[in-house]
Amino acid sequence: MPVIIFQKWDEGSQQIYGKDILLQSLELIQELKDEPTDEELAEVTNRLYQVIAEREDYHQELEDGRRTFKEIQDILGCYTIDLSDEKLRQLFVTRRRGVVTLDVLPKIFEKEARAFIEKGEKWRLVELLVPVPIQWVSKYFSQWFVPDRDLGVYFAYLPYSSELGLLAPKDKSSPGLYEFW
Repeated sequence: MPVIIFQKWDEGSQQIYGKDILLQSLELIQELKDEPTDEELAEVTNRLYQVIAEREDYHQELEDGRRTFKEIQDILGCYTIDLSDEKLRQLFVTRRRGVVTLDVLPKIFEKEARAFIEKGEKWRLVELLVPVPIQWVSKYFSQWFVPDRDLGVYFAYLPYSSELGLLAPKDKSSPGLYEFW
């Protein structure tokens, strides 16, 4: 089966890979015959990786990534998450069954969230977040969901039930309709 090579790329691809890597990829691919074997495709891919791995900017990006990762570890205080632990798995793994969701912080948990921040435990905010269908956020954004830059979350001004979680808005009126916090 012939290989079709697209020789143009968009700006997004160029920002991700860099123009020189895209040009190098194109040059290597153009060396292939019309119907390359899997082995030949793998060989070209390995040659490209070898060229990339020899570049100084690659090593600099790798080091920058390591440094950033270390900073995140230092700030968040978490290094590994043992997902074999049932309680931790429930906190960090959510089954959403194909529904696109956004994690939000129910307003009722604001004091607890700020206490985590004061103790240097920002990583624990995940314990308080609740997934809501993305449609709720897009439909009721200005009335029910407010971003908080200090915490880096969206507050949800919706009624909260410990059994049911966040309850859907009954209408488009303001959050003052409910007295739940």
